[in-house]
Formats: sequence, C-alpha cells, structure tokens
Amino acid sequence: MTLLTNFAGEYALARDLSTQYKHQLSWSVEYLERWAGKPVHLGDLSDDLLNRWIDARLAQGMSRDTVRTQRGAILALWREAHLMGKTKILPQRVKKIRGEAAIPRAFVEQQLRDLRTACTQCPGQFRGWSMDRSKGMRAFVLMGYYSGLRP
Repeated sequence: MTLLTNFAGEYALARDLSTQYKHQLSWSVEYLERWAGKPVHLGDLSDDLLNRWIDARLAQGMSRDTVRTQRGAILALWREAHLMGKTKILPQRVKKIRGEAAIPRAFVEQQLRDLRTACTQCPGQFRGWSMDRSKGMRAFVLMGYYSGLRP
C-alpha cells in the first residue's frame, strides 16, 4: 500500500506546480500524519479520518482558511489516487470549511476628512445635471464609505 507522503511526491513531480503549492502538499500530509500518529497510507483515507482531523485542526486554533487549504490539498491527492486506481473510494462527505470573513481595509478618519475636503475643491457642475460637482463628489464619497466601498 502506497504511503500518502510518497504519493504526494509523485503527484508533484508529474505536474507543473508552484514551489509554494508543493510545500503546501507536503505540509498538509505531514500535519495529517502527525495528528494520526503514524504514516498514512492511501487506503487509510476516509471521510471519517479527514473530518476528525479537520475538527482537531480547528480545535487547535488553526485559522479556518489554513485548515480549508490543507483539506483541499489532501482531497486533491486522494482524488488523483482514486483516478489512478490506487484507492477504492472517493471522498464523499468531507466537511467543508467556510472561510473567515475578511475584514476590509477601511479608511481612517483623517483620510475621510481629507477626501471630504478635496470634494469641496471640485469646481463647477456635472454636465447635464444641475448639481454642484463638489456636492456630488461628497455624496459619492460618503455613499462609498457607508456602504463599505474601500480603497
């Protein structure tokens, strides 16, 4: 029975992968084997094994995005092993990990003040509108700020 770590090496050699992704595959297998307490063979892969590993990684305080990436690396190897006939089963019910909500990079108060000041210096009116350009630009900036538009 083929070891997952050996298969990961074969998988990486047969593809034009970035160095970072090759490392990601290797690290993911290493973390899974460290958690399992033994080398993992391709035949050991199961939905239950991966779901328990995912739960353990999250319980360790790992970032949801990190766990999701590691999950994807192991699943890519598992699926390819199945296509090559090295495993009998495909992953079926491996839990999906929702990513963490990204915190937008927001304006600081001084930047908002500077934008509002710059808006007052816009001369004239918009073509075809009877609105001062300075008021229109100020409305646009405030609408963007309050709706979550970010730089």
